[in-house]
Amino acid sequence: MEVSRSPFYVFDLDERASLMSFVWTERSVAMDADDYKDAIRAYARLVLQHRARRALVDLRSFRYRPEDAHLLASWWANEIVPLYNEAGLQKLAFVIPDSEQARDETPVEAQAGENFLTRQFASEQAGIAWLTADP
Repeated sequence: MEVSRSPFYVFDLDERASLMSFVWTERSVAMDADDYKDAIRAYARLVLQHRARRALVDLRSFRYRPEDAHLLASWWANEIVPLYNEAGLQKLAFVIPDSEQARDETPVEAQAGENFLTRQFASEQAGIAWLTADP
């Protein structure tokens, strides 16, 4: 079920699987840093609102390139991670573009304070399979 849409993204919720999906669009090329943060913040708030246990972020059409990745990492840790933790998020999967050459499943090193597992995948199907598998 679609729960939110903008020119930059679409958010979908599968209540049965407790899975919130975040699909970036190619129009993300026109974003600025505030648009980027607003999108991630909106997604995190919906994960919390719906108490989603699983999250999928599809980056295959993502075109925005942040100028200061270090600053965004700090913002992520301070503002977004606490929302995911409060929601009880268990697993976060990123579907990355072909150019990023992800293997079927690539673990991502947990950042300080994250209470959830994170992996990268080459396909949406592989990401969903991991997200919905028993822990």
